[in-house]
Amino acid sequence: MQHLMRKTYKSKLGTLYILVLCFLLIPLLSMLYEGVLAGVFIAAAVILFLIYLYFATSYIIDGDKLIIKIGFLGTRVIPVMSITSIESTGSLLGAPAFSINGRLQVNAKGNTVVISPKRPGAFCADLQEINPDIVIPLTIDRSCCE
Repeated sequence: MQHLMRKTYKSKLGTLYILVLCFLLIPLLSMLYEGVLAGVFIAAAVILFLIYLYFATSYIIDGDKLIIKIGFLGTRVIPVMSITSIESTGSLLGAPAFSINGRLQVNAKGNTVVISPKRPGAFCADLQEINPDIVIPLTIDRSCCE
């Protein structure tokens, strides 16, 4: 059966990520005040890069593929039919995710990735529509899907 669905989910933005960006503003402002222009450019570049990564990260369900885009850092394609389960996780490792809350571990045959879509329930429901065999525990918030 051919699925022609194409939906894009942006990454959820967490409080910790915002706090890190705000924390990086402190040395930026200090170096700006002290007139250390090289430091200002470096700090500003890091802040802009982190902001860019957030806006350039998306999770796209395109037909029978899950496409994870992380700006110019890369794109990962996972066949939806190879996904075996999706579960909530608190893992901070190897994740194109910008929130601690609502992180999902997508387990596929030979592939695991941690993501944080803004609407995890709808995201999971869309994947399950394509592959009904995906195991998804009830702990994932599906209130947006009812």
